[in-house]
Amino acid sequence: MTNLNHIKKEPDLKEYQKQLISQVDAIAKEIETGKFYNKRIKSASDYLNSLDDDICNIVHHINQNGEYLGGEITVSFGGVVEPDITIHTRSNKIVGFMRGDHYTIRYCEHENIDLDEALKDLSKYIDK
Repeated sequence: MTNLNHIKKEPDLKEYQKQLISQVDAIAKEIETGKFYNKRIKSASDYLNSLDDDICNIVHHINQNGEYLGGEITVSFGGVVEPDITIHTRSNKIVGFMRGDHYTIRYCEHENIDLDEALKDLSKYIDK
């Protein structure tokens, strides 16, 4: 498995590696700027609704006392060779995997977007 963080600027990246880096960076930019396809995102719920067709899985991390600890949102953009990208709300990281390679970036949420709080609200509907 190749960690692309160390070779991100290399001129000899394969096309799929460039695609992985580009898609992870694009998600980070959306979360940090509060814009999805140049449309202002009003809230984390608004952002999750924007991603609706691309969300594959949402995982809630809950401790033995039923307290919410954080979550993960896995998105995929379709196709067999598309990357799997997971937004980790507990650590504010986005991790992408594709063909054995991975790329990780940290993000800082825009003031309108609190993904962790949105997932915490969703976790209230989980049977504990």
